[in-house]
Amino acid sequence: MKHLFSIQKDISSIKLFMIVAFVVLSGMLFSQPANDNPCNATPLVVDTVCNPITDSNISATSAIGIPPPACGFYSGADVWYSAIVPSTGSLHIITGPGTIGDGMMAIYSGSCQALSLIACNDDFLGLMPAITATGLTPGDTLYIMMCGFAGQTGTFTICATEPQGTTTTAFNGACNDSISCANPNCIGIVSTLVQCTGVPSLGGGGIYGCLGSTHNPIWNVFQTTVSTPITIGVNSLDSIGGHPDVDYIMWGPFATSADWCAGITDSNIISCNYSTTGLNSFTFTPVSGNYYVLLSSNYSNLSGVTVSYPVSPAGSITCDSVFNFRAHNAGPTCEHSPLHLMASTITGATNYQWTGPNAFSATGQNVTIASPDTLFSGTYTAVAVMGSNTFPASTWATVKPLPTVTLNLLGIDTLFLNAGIEIWQVVYH
Repeated sequence: MKHLFSIQKDISSIKLFMIVAFVVLSGMLFSQPANDNPCNATPLVVDTVCNPITDSNISATSAIGIPPPACGFYSGADVWYSAIVPSTGSLHIITGPGTIGDGMMAIYSGSCQALSLIACNDDFLGLMPAITATGLTPGDTLYIMMCGFAGQTGTFTICATEPQGTTTTAFNGACNDSISCANPNCIGIVSTLVQCTGVPSLGGGGIYGCLGSTHNPIWNVFQTTVSTPITIGVNSLDSIGGHPDVDYIMWGPFATSADWCAGITDSNIISCNYSTTGLNSFTFTPVSGNYYVLLSSNYSNLSGVTVSYPVSPAGSITCDSVFNFRAHNAGPTCEHSPLHLMASTITGATNYQWTGPNAFSATGQNVTIASPDTLFSGTYTAVAVMGSNTFPASTWATVKPLPTVTLNLLGIDTLFLNAGIEIWQVVYH
């Protein structure tokens, strides 16, 4: 944070300050902002920390031909900014109050003359908006519209950051990540996994259909994007190119992600195989947008064997609605300033639970620590809960100590410190 220091020694200096302020404000009142439309958007530098600029929508007009945002009682008087999506595909836009204390913001993709609405926010940080967008295309330009709630005009601050410490729920292909239905792999993210060994059978028959046993199970879940036939393989491979026995069973469809485990019965089995082959394939006709559960097992308990799940046609399954779960924060922040923790939305989630340093715990998708000290620096974990399913994601947050400034006033009566829109006065005694 930069502070500009100026020394005011007599009344003439104060008068000069007031005259300059009046002239500046008068100019703001009677001229349209340069960024009054998307094609003249002010570029925001995307940084790892929030470096806010102070701006105004006084005398701004309403952009023509844009999809109107569905929040904040949009009434025009909008100004525009642009930001280039960083390599992570995540972008966090933060605003702060000035003379506007209640704002609204929307972000758009496309060209400045043909915009598509991505998201809109009214109240996030108090009454001021903030938006986190994930899954974006690195290098793309987003356009940000900012205005006051219900047409308010005035000053505000805005910045763009790459969410600090963003992590996504990970499935790294190790069998122990996926031996529970409550925490499955998604074959749209990891299509080849290491077969488990030494894991007891879950049982056989009943809900496991044709399977006589289910030793070393690997649970997989995916969502379909089409309603035309899909072919899935379940293929094993050992270190010498052989294909040891691998068994499988698939259930579905499930309308919501919360039904994955609780909804499994012997009546919604789609395909099942308990033969000795290591190369398997089956075709089914899905319900687009629904979920399916696929379990495979390592009957022979052989180590060093992988199992893969090729899918055809490409793009017919997805993991985005559930497995693109992210946790991030708006830091770094200084101690005793709010630390905002945010999690992306998971379709079907009924609860979000946070834990972190200094015995921190909270419930909610987005939570705020009002006045943290440096002991609150560290890793925060959000867990999205969907029925019996839980999905974690973590983010690293930094709380910095307050800076210390030593001043030698040398007999000066009054020192004015100008920091953004705030002026602090220190009187020498």
